[in-house]
Amino acid sequence: PRIEPLPEKTKQRTVITQRPMSEATRTYNDKVNRYIASSRCYLEATNAGSQ
Repeated sequence: PRIEPLPEKTKQRTVITQRPMSEATRTYNDKVNRYIASSRCYLEATNAGSQ
């Protein structure tokens, strides 16, 4: 799906509303980083096993 550019008003509003959400964003980023790390470990394990 093509992402529509946000109108200026919406951009400004999101900047304001993002501040209280920083904790949620931090937890989300933490989950993503953990997922990336675990999948990297899994890939390395499978690569080592296939060699």
